[in-house]
Amino acid sequence: MQTDMKVNFFLSYRKEYALINQIMVYISGRLFFEKLNIFSRSS
Repeated sequence: MQTDMKVNFFLSYRKEYALINQIMVYISGRLFFEKLNIFSRSS
């Protein structure tokens, strides 16, 4: 039973981590493109 709980915890943790990872990639990607736009505009 204990191993079952560990597996469930690991799976839910992985799901949460994947979601957070997606959000971080999205935010950093947007910031990156905004910086590119500012850079191309200023030059």
